[in-house]
Amino acid sequence: MALAIGGLALFSQLGQLGNALRSPEYIRLSAACIVLTFVLLVFAYRRGRATWWIAAPIPLLVAIGGSGLDDPVASTSLALASTVVLSLYGSTKPWVARVVVL
Repeated sequence: MALAIGGLALFSQLGQLGNALRSPEYIRLSAACIVLTFVLLVFAYRRGRATWWIAAPIPLLVAIGGSGLDDPVASTSLALASTVVLSLYGSTKPWVARVVVL
């Protein structure tokens, strides 16, 4: 259920892509980062746990994905969606790393 809600939160932001200060190439990169974030969440769900190689790139993907949004403050939903899903499937060390970085 958390993966479905997290996926909905991530994919709902794809309609908000289009920051006027970014190039079209950067907007496509932002969209790819949002989709890749969802793919990593699916990997964590399928494995039943989040490993360091899943948790480590999430902050970077959220930052790049969120900076391409029309309203970059909306990237908060990207961070919350990924943190909630990964906190359900992770151990304490990756959880602390995500909370400190995000």
